Amino acid sequence: MKRVVITGLIAFGVVAVLAFIFSFVPDFGPLGVIMPAVIGILVAFMWLSLSGNKRVIKVGADERAQALSALPPDGKAAI
Repeated sequence: MKRVVITGLIAFGVVAVLAFIFSFVPDFGPLGVIMPAVIGILVAFMWLSLSGNKRVIKVGADERAQALSALPPDGKAAI
């Protein structure tokens, strides 16, 4: 919930700043209203998509030990 509220505030701020800047451009037409809103929505979508933790798969101790002890094939190296 906190992430969504912060994202909404950021989008609102972006829209407000862009609308203010576009208000000084003469004869911008209806795009002067639509463009800041579209850009604000895109910024909000990107922010929400990139924020937060990603899911991590947890394994047991024996599976972890087996994965760490695996040897690379002959002629190959492990990083």
